[in-house]
Amino acid sequence: MCDQKGACTRWMYPGLVFIVIAFIYGTFIAINMYPQIQRHYLLPSDHPADPHAVTADMGEIVGIMIGFHIVFIMVLISYFRAMLTSPGYIPETSFWKEGDFVILERHNALIRELINDQTAPITEEAKAVIRSLPVVERKQKSGKFRFCKACGCFKPDRSHHCSICGKCVLRMDHHCPWVNNCIGYSNYKYFMQLLVYLDVTLLFLVGALMPRFINVFKPILSWPNFLKYDLPIILAFTISVFLMGALLGFTWYHLTLIAKALTTIEAKEKVNSRDETIKRRWEIANVKYQMDTVYLNFRHVLGSPLFWLLPFDVNGMDEDAGTYRYGPWVNIDNHAGGNLTRKADDNMCKYFNI
Repeated sequence: MCDQKGACTRWMYPGLVFIVIAFIYGTFIAINMYPQIQRHYLLPSDHPADPHAVTADMGEIVGIMIGFHIVFIMVLISYFRAMLTSPGYIPETSFWKEGDFVILERHNALIRELINDQTAPITEEAKAVIRSLPVVERKQKSGKFRFCKACGCFKPDRSHHCSICGKCVLRMDHHCPWVNNCIGYSNYKYFMQLLVYLDVTLLFLVGALMPRFINVFKPILSWPNFLKYDLPIILAFTISVFLMGALLGFTWYHLTLIAKALTTIEAKEKVNSRDETIKRRWEIANVKYQMDTVYLNFRHVLGSPLFWLLPFDVNGMDEDAGTYRYGPWVNIDNHAGGNLTRKADDNMCKYFNI
């Protein structure tokens, strides 16, 4: 989690998130759901004061409450995991401090040749070499390995220095002010789960609030009742619809990034770059992480599909996870680039023709 100067200011964004969550949740329960429950247990003379309260079957009410709270709890767990989990930083070992990379000169020559000759095809033999290298990305001008002066170490592929966190983040996607943390190798899964569970929660809210929202257009019987009951419903429903529209688009964007084995930084700064050299360098480096199928690209990021929706890590990570390694389920035997071994379920591999 970020711990540099200005921490108090950066906590304003998560604070705003919790204010919005508390308001929508309070409105949904107190003004929308609770009066519906009361109607089943109170005499007509004791019914809620809200004249526009809706009536629903008790089985429907129970189903909505249970389903909503399941996904809402998952939202909170995913949010805190994305916020409190370190995104992954470069290990402070001599390997990265000194850049003690064991790379054959002919392999370096191959990378330079592919970069300089942008029309040269990247053959299967070349892909095998690229995937075996501990570091593929080079500086744009000099072609040397990337080095971070602030951190005093060489950069693994896909790592970038975050000026807010003050560290180089492994497989950095972006810095998210709403969770006050960078989204990188170790917490990207939780970030994706947060988006998915938020989408489902907002769908629940919009659907459950819709009947009560429609009732706000009935004649206003008294302004105190309108301000106390109708106005909060209007605000909660409007905010939920707006957030649902924005987050559905944002979620789809990140799903497409995973499917294409991209990060936000790569998509914005490299794939869409007007500099053909930058695009070519990315095309070569991306070979190392492009797993050839959409399913494998998803598994690269999220691990076993059995745990895609569970906000915890079941794979475990060592000190070098996220540097020369592909992901939590793919290993390289040594820093020099040994044989690639995939720890995937045999039956799943056969099913997807891996």
